[in-house]
Amino acid sequence: MNPETSQFQGVLAGEMTDFLRHQRALGKRFDNEEAGLRLFDQYLVEQKIETGTKITPDLVDAFLTSRPRRRPRSYNNLLSVVRRFFKWLVRQQRWLQSPVQNRPRHATAAQTTFLFDRAQARQLLELAAKLPDNNHGRHRGDIYFLVFALMYGLGLRVAEATRLCRQDVDLERKVLVIRETKFLKSRLVPFGPKIEARLREYLMREGALEPTTPLFSFARDRSKPITTTTVTQTFHVLWPRLGLKVPVGAAPPACTASAIPSPLAPCCDGIDRASIPSNGCGIFRPSWDTSIPPQRRSISPSRLNCSTKPINASIALRRRC
Repeated sequence: MNPETSQFQGVLAGEMTDFLRHQRALGKRFDNEEAGLRLFDQYLVEQKIETGTKITPDLVDAFLTSRPRRRPRSYNNLLSVVRRFFKWLVRQQRWLQSPVQNRPRHATAAQTTFLFDRAQARQLLELAAKLPDNNHGRHRGDIYFLVFALMYGLGLRVAEATRLCRQDVDLERKVLVIRETKFLKSRLVPFGPKIEARLREYLMREGALEPTTPLFSFARDRSKPITTTTVTQTFHVLWPRLGLKVPVGAAPPACTASAIPSPLAPCCDGIDRASIPSNGCGIFRPSWDTSIPPQRRSISPSRLNCSTKPINASIALRRRC
């Protein structure tokens, strides 16, 4: 159980803690769900709800209305968290009936994804490398360049790149160890000589680091890694500087957990992904896992010395790709 789940303070603190503990025992991270429950828990405290009988459909509706969520998808995600929590309480016979009666908002059809070509991706990395230092961060250019390059070249999610520690970089075997990612799985991601050169250069400049020290950190004592929010905000700062015109019907890139946009970057071993489909801001890992050459695919740690194969790639996904 995440230690933070013990910090709920409302009338449903125990139930929320047990719910998250149960879901994580099934191998689910449930970080976003925990954040949503924290919002609901805080709302119950603010409204001075002391008994479960006061949690009515009107109260749940007031909570959802109090959150400024303009996009239907964002509203529906929060609604789904609350609904799932109360359904679990009903199944566990802790609650007679779920108070959630709200319906999801209608979401319009997804917009066509904007795809970067080689020159645009290279321009994005060049802009990242030129980011100046400020009072909140040192070596920002080098850090963001390498973060974006790893996300593109190795198909890492944003959170996977920001959570990397020194011990996760194995320069001898030329692999990155991605620990407890989606569904609490771990995997090994091999990289080529150009990524290796970038990593060696970065580690030489940073000096000797402890094994558990975050690889990317703005703190002087390196106690905390950079956050996914920081990476996302930086991407949105760089995007207007590219001067790109989004075609009619296409959605501007949004740096999501998938990765950053790019068909080809100069530091990513020359793998041409110009024809790989994507669904948001960039290298979308399932497409990447099933489209690259076999020798470059992610492999599980137990199969390091065996034949490699893509992971988390369903048959339907392969057909679509």
